[in-house]
Amino acid sequence: MWIKLFFVSFLVVCLFPHTTLSQVCDFCNPSCSVTIGNSAIRLNYFDGFLYYVKSGNRKYMWTEALSACTNIWPGANGNLASFHSIEEYNFIVKLWREASSLDRCQVGGLRSAYNNTLWTWTDGTPLNMTLINSLWKKRQPDNYNNNESIMEIWVGLLNDAPACNKRGTFVCKIPCASCTSPELQDLGCERSKAYNTEMSSCKYSLVQNFKL
Repeated sequence: MWIKLFFVSFLVVCLFPHTTLSQVCDFCNPSCSVTIGNSAIRLNYFDGFLYYVKSGNRKYMWTEALSACTNIWPGANGNLASFHSIEEYNFIVKLWREASSLDRCQVGGLRSAYNNTLWTWTDGTPLNMTLINSLWKKRQPDNYNNNESIMEIWVGLLNDAPACNKRGTFVCKIPCASCTSPELQDLGCERSKAYNTEMSSCKYSLVQNFKL
């Protein structure tokens, strides 16, 4: 086990960008510890993706979380986590609760600028509104003060929240296939690259019909 962990760390640090995501996923199934730069992180595998939870009790803005996930390491094509089944949702909740005692965890849901009842995933994958609507906390989403444009998990259920408040930790999701693979292009892999961060003013320029 220690040999495996050491080798994965060496693999990630020393061989990028030549190391493929599929190789990392092979080593990190079901989980592993890797070193990126000077930081050791834990990756967990589920159904073709790697997941990373920011551990500890520091609170982040959603915009900070999105920037951290999209820049997790060169070529990873990471993003804030999306989920497409109750099993994946429960997996994300389990990871978050194991990594942090904070009661809020930010994911990649973003409200449509043109219809308050519609949401999208920042990674460009299709969003199942039936699943989402079954997971909202009681009396949510309420878009309080017309200022709650992002999605978080709050005590195990979904809540809408402001993008620029420091509220909780976050979960990143990284596809094991490369962004050039046809199946990920069909799911919006290339579109997710177009998200542009302006951290100083806490604003985003988002593609198509969505904005903060």
